[in-house]
Amino acid sequence: MRNSWLLLKVNIINTFKLNKIFKRKENRTSVFMSFLVIIGYISIAAVAFLYMFMFGELYSQNGVPNLILITGISIGFIFVLLMTITTANSYLFRSRDFDLLMALPVSSATVIFSKIVHLLLINYFMFLLIYLPTVVVYQIYNQTTPLFWLLVIPTFLLIPLLPIAVSGLLSFLFGFIPLKQKYKTILTIILSLFLVFIIFWSQLQISNVENPEAIFGTVGGYLTKINYPGLLAAEGMEGNILKYLLFVVISIIPFIGFVYIVAANYLKSNSRSRRSETNKKFVLTESESKGQARALIIKELRRYFSSSIYVVNTIMSPVISLIFLILLIMSKNQLAKFFEVLGYDVLPLIFIILLIFSLSLTSTTCSSISIEGKQFWILKSLPCQTGHIFFAKILVNLIITIPVLIIDVIVAQVALHITIVDALFLFIIPLLVLLYTSFIGLYSNLLLPRFDYENDTKVVKQSLSTLVAMVFGFFGFAILIGVGYVSYRVFETNLPVYLLTSLTALVLMIISFLLLRFHGTKLYQKIHP
Repeated sequence: MRNSWLLLKVNIINTFKLNKIFKRKENRTSVFMSFLVIIGYISIAAVAFLYMFMFGELYSQNGVPNLILITGISIGFIFVLLMTITTANSYLFRSRDFDLLMALPVSSATVIFSKIVHLLLINYFMFLLIYLPTVVVYQIYNQTTPLFWLLVIPTFLLIPLLPIAVSGLLSFLFGFIPLKQKYKTILTIILSLFLVFIIFWSQLQISNVENPEAIFGTVGGYLTKINYPGLLAAEGMEGNILKYLLFVVISIIPFIGFVYIVAANYLKSNSRSRRSETNKKFVLTESESKGQARALIIKELRRYFSSSIYVVNTIMSPVISLIFLILLIMSKNQLAKFFEVLGYDVLPLIFIILLIFSLSLTSTTCSSISIEGKQFWILKSLPCQTGHIFFAKILVNLIITIPVLIIDVIVAQVALHITIVDALFLFIIPLLVLLYTSFIGLYSNLLLPRFDYENDTKVVKQSLSTLVAMVFGFFGFAILIGVGYVSYRVFETNLPVYLLTSLTALVLMIISFLLLRFHGTKLYQKIHP
């Protein structure tokens, strides 16, 4: 048991880079980065509180405040499921640190215990961002009993167990599909996007309900179908002990089965993943000569699409922008009174806010240096200018986002007949934000590179550079919203808002470019993995 806790301790220190915080040479930088991480975590929690208060006010006004709890639990359930389904396979069954761990004088049971507990702790850490606002908002709009508060912590500990078990089992079964690894990656990307599409499609069905009073019954019906264990937990916390006991059984038994599967197949599955694939139909042909820029771009695109975790977690940002736009269009009948009060001229402004928000969430560049891993020395040894390498990494982010941005503008133009000027700035302002997040994301990764990772999850989701880039993105989003709001209150027309917001976005983009161009280049030259 002592060895298990030592491995878990090392894993946590390695994940969050806690050892660097206590190094004297890097103390100032580490303290500053730790401060940014804390601010980022608090900012995400604040946004979660805001959304739950919006749900709480809406449900309370329509006489169904009890839906607050099931809504928050269901969102957390789905969040844990999506976060684990793309990581369990590479973390447990295709682990890169398998050879190192097996060389240690510890048993495989010790290794498995530390990995599962670490997986649980990471999910608890993220689930708390949703669960805490849910509990706080629920007790504001509902009368709570001592039983409710007694079950708050057990529910928090039990909710992530079932989605972790389900996603882990799916990842394990997925490893038996007789496909080459590159086809498995493509299939994983498609299935993950399909799951997200199904979730948002359910929301579209809710927005199509014409009778406003029927919407909340529909919400309850969909939440029950999506997350029945969550419904049992919510009703149990409200006083139904039998349903809560059923929730405990549904959560614990599948998780025990998942642990048994991992324990029984950890050695076999990881050994099987070490087998290399050979192309029996290989034919030696004359190599095609490529320029430096083209070769670098092709290399970056291949690395990007070779990782399902990398793709799913970065392509969500532009996809969500399109989903937000479609949701707003589908809900225009329900929002008619809202636009009659504010005026329909604010509709393009709302579109721009949605696009800016979604595009500032993620970027491929915030992990594009770290994703090189142990092969980073190859990149540094290439006879290429640093600017060409930066350009190739930034271009990948632009390639996957600009086409979706163009589709967003076309959909808004066709569906809502906005003016040419509105459509023009609907493209220009998000494009400037996209360039800003691309530059600042790459700069963040140069500040906080990480090459000692066991799976892509740790650099795409759990690295400090990703969180710092999100903080910078949220900071830019807040500035642009503030400038837009003040200019609209002063001028009360859209054109000055467009011009001032575009100018602010341009300034942010130039500042981030200069940081990357001068300080970022020096940081790149100093990196020695």
